[in-house]
Amino acid sequence: MPSLERKISLYGLTMIAAGACIGSGIFRSPSETAAYLPYDSWMLVAWIVGGLITLSGALSIAELGGMYPQAGGIYVYLRKVYGDIAAFLYGWISLTVIVSGALAAIALVFAGYVSSIFHLNDMEKTMLSISALILLSIINIFGVKIGNLFASIITTTKLLGIFGVIIIGLFLGTQPIHFNFNLSDIHNTLHPDLGFFSAFGLASIGVFFSYGGFHHASYLAGEVKNPSKTLPRAMIFGTLIVMLVYVSINIAYQKLLPIETIAKSDKVASDAVSQVLTYGSTLIAILIIVSTFGTISIYSMSAPRIYFALAQDGLFFKNIAAVHPRFKTPVNAIAIQCVIACVILLFYKTFEEVINYIVFVDYLFMAMAIFGVIILRKTQPKLARPYKTLGYPVVPLIFVAFTMFMLGVNVIQKPEIALSILVCLVIGFILFKVFRFKATD
Repeated sequence: MPSLERKISLYGLTMIAAGACIGSGIFRSPSETAAYLPYDSWMLVAWIVGGLITLSGALSIAELGGMYPQAGGIYVYLRKVYGDIAAFLYGWISLTVIVSGALAAIALVFAGYVSSIFHLNDMEKTMLSISALILLSIINIFGVKIGNLFASIITTTKLLGIFGVIIIGLFLGTQPIHFNFNLSDIHNTLHPDLGFFSAFGLASIGVFFSYGGFHHASYLAGEVKNPSKTLPRAMIFGTLIVMLVYVSINIAYQKLLPIETIAKSDKVASDAVSQVLTYGSTLIAILIIVSTFGTISIYSMSAPRIYFALAQDGLFFKNIAAVHPRFKTPVNAIAIQCVIACVILLFYKTFEEVINYIVFVDYLFMAMAIFGVIILRKTQPKLARPYKTLGYPVVPLIFVAFTMFMLGVNVIQKPEIALSILVCLVIGFILFKVFRFKATD
């Protein structure tokens, strides 16, 4: 039976870890952060805190990646720690909400910015979104080496483009950045009923959506050269790159636009660069087109390894574990994700509609996996650990605690999201019982 091949290098995997984060979020989420925290200093604090929390997550996931260097990432870790049910629910929710939903939303952003240049109607934008998903899924079916090369080129290109925005903001921006950390001075006109901590928790949703994706590198562990060493390094290097980029570009935004304008903008990057460059909007539109196209490619390549691992373990349809005999890729897993994302495209109308759902359930399962580092230290102390989490146990507990805070605020302020996710999890639980029954029949 054909098996996955180990062809991905440290550089390629680092670019995947960084590229999975740097998609459309950084061009949209800063306005949401500013709307909840309309002060230069606190907006930057939110992005710095988000980066540090993400780094704590990467440092923790890296230990698990070194221990279990096989395809599936978070799915594998959840199965090792909590058993089949938690792993299945993560695979199920990834397929139906997290990844497929994110692919659909990012494809809509991609088509929207293409439309800002070529003026497409709604039907044309939908068809373009679907075409992008299908094209990039086919590219990733042709081989992980091709997909990896494509991801590296796209990620490197968009990092250079974002670096250009940062340079423009830092050297040409004239807006003063005001630093005031006095909580009593905060008067949020857009959300006057929210206290500071609730506002910070809600502001963090967009931040964490933008930082989310670093763990996608772990899904490809079964195709990485020397995974026990390469995987931890790639996730840590990738997270550090993203944190530096995000904090820098937010400073650039603030140097180009007043915080009130950032809060009300739905295309903050374009609006910012347009302050100093005549064709700034077009240049940024091209950058976002490239960025979102690359992110779709990375998600199309990495996430199907979850469903592949799920099927290999007998917890999903067996044919999802099929490997292409020539290209050695999980062809059916890639295809089913593409189909579901295309279906979601027909129902979701805006990028914002899915952010809260994706972040809520993604970080819930990620916090479970990271807490697994502590559990395994207690239950499996003799297991080989090529990499051990720096600052254990404080570092993993920081990630878990902040995640619980953010999700708690989300449940209080937007309970309908938690209810919808609960319904989806119940459906997943029923499916798990059906597959388990068939396996024992």
